[in-house]
Amino acid sequence: MKSHLDRLRFRHLLLVETLGATRSLRKAAERLAMTQPGCSKLLRELERELGAVLFERTASGVSPTPYGEVMIRTAHLMLAQANFALDEMETLAGGAHVRVRVGMFGVALSEFVADVVQRMHELSFHSVIALEEGSAERLLTALGEGDVDCVIGRGNQIVKLPGLCQTPLFLEAVSLVGRRNHPLAKRKRIALEDVAALEWVLPAPGTVLRQRIESLFARHRLPMPRCRIESSAYSINQALLPLGNQVTLFPYRLAKSLAASASVSILNLPLELELPPVSLWLRDVYALPPALETFVREVRVVSSKWA
Repeated sequence: MKSHLDRLRFRHLLLVETLGATRSLRKAAERLAMTQPGCSKLLRELERELGAVLFERTASGVSPTPYGEVMIRTAHLMLAQANFALDEMETLAGGAHVRVRVGMFGVALSEFVADVVQRMHELSFHSVIALEEGSAERLLTALGEGDVDCVIGRGNQIVKLPGLCQTPLFLEAVSLVGRRNHPLAKRKRIALEDVAALEWVLPAPGTVLRQRIESLFARHRLPMPRCRIESSAYSINQALLPLGNQVTLFPYRLAKSLAASASVSILNLPLELELPPVSLWLRDVYALPPALETFVREVRVVSSKWA
């Protein structure tokens, strides 16, 4: 496919992105303050330069071809990066702070991210860390489209997405916890058989941690404990613990922090279990903006201390 990138203009990118959103030449023309014939001419010009049909004309509007889907994603990313660059230059010109947009999914990562943010503030007074929480799917999609700069999360497995690279940072052990003053809290030694008789709050079936728990009980030839609530939301699980003698698993650092404030009891049962790794996702690009490069470096420094 022959292309002439020197003839590719932002107007082309805006048109492709808008057609991807509206699926209509008429609506795209309205949004871009153009005439419909003008939009059609601009689209034909771009398709001629790229040597590929990007949109099929239909009775209801237009529908992207596989080439069009590629160009829609590319146009969104390029425009997002261009807008971000303009915002950053305006910010610098006004003497304000440069923003690093960080997506965060998974739970119990706030302390880790807080450590990174603290190091960033110690290093630079000209950066603002904008944190956004959400699901893995939404945040990784936003990363691919240029709407966030990086994503930190506890992934169940290595996620391979086009245009993104994933770096596992560290693993974390888990602790078995119960309510404050749990009947088993004062025992120096607890056997798996002791807690097998209790009710557990467990992660959902199919998750990596649930599978590891099931394997643990299977190795010891014990039945799985009774479970009436499935949840990986640690704040919810913490609120459920005082309702009875049920137990659940928390990341080691979170459990230690909550136990220090007498919010939960850590039960003395060593478990050979680890949570899925905390990972860092970035767009697969040749060079990172300076502020993001600094943030990534500090993420790796803090990770080495948490490992």
